[in-house]
Amino acid sequence: MPVKVPIPYAPYIKLPQQIIVKLKAPVENLQATPTPLPTTEPTTSQWVKTLATTDFPDITPTPYAVAYIALVYLGGKNTDAAAQTVYWRMIRNGVSVASGSASVSAGYFYTLNAFFFDVVAGDTIEVRLWASSSNVNWDYDAFQVQASRLTTTEALNSPCYTSFDFLVAAPVLTKGAPSASATQNVYIYHLDLNLTNINTPSFYDVLFPKAAYRLYRLHFGDNTSANTASLIASSSYRPYYNRNYVPLNIRLTVWKFW
Repeated sequence: MPVKVPIPYAPYIKLPQQIIVKLKAPVENLQATPTPLPTTEPTTSQWVKTLATTDFPDITPTPYAVAYIALVYLGGKNTDAAAQTVYWRMIRNGVSVASGSASVSAGYFYTLNAFFFDVVAGDTIEVRLWASSSNVNWDYDAFQVQASRLTTTEALNSPCYTSFDFLVAAPVLTKGAPSASATQNVYIYHLDLNLTNINTPSFYDVLFPKAAYRLYRLHFGDNTSANTASLIASSSYRPYYNRNYVPLNIRLTVWKFW
């Protein structure tokens, strides 16, 4: 008679977790009187910020890994009778990150959407503007930090039941004449592969977060436009801005094998 060999099994535990992300409100400034832009690149940036820990979202539990994105918006208007060019530069810790330019039609508003990827407390980030005519001004700025590529220690490299219970479109800007140009979905990852994109509560029987993209990835500032900017013109809106859907409440059941 053949000997019956017991079927081996893998002992495991189910570890429930809940990730709570609390965004800080965007910081907005609208000047009472617009400031003319210089016609050559200034040596001092119009917008400068040294990031403090209080600028970052509050996340519980403390994540094993996360990539923070600083979203910066500067806006103004071309009051000239002809189209003019607006130039921009992004600087991080004294080093130029990216630069570019775009034409703004006569009488149009513009908004620069700048995204600094993987920032940390202590980084100094700057945005500077100049134009082909002093009849182009700036009078608006806003700023928020968002969390992307998030995972806990237990979830990394483990199968997880994952429920994205609450998402918001962020930031919500209120000063000036604001309008969202685009609001992009969250990218959900399994084994570092994009599984789907969502903007409403969704759940997945199994997600396996790996080191590169972890549980999810934000669109602006990570999936696209990381460490660069785009200038958007509008006849009516300033700020006219791009924003993300951001997960604020994620429930996990992590399967941990011994």
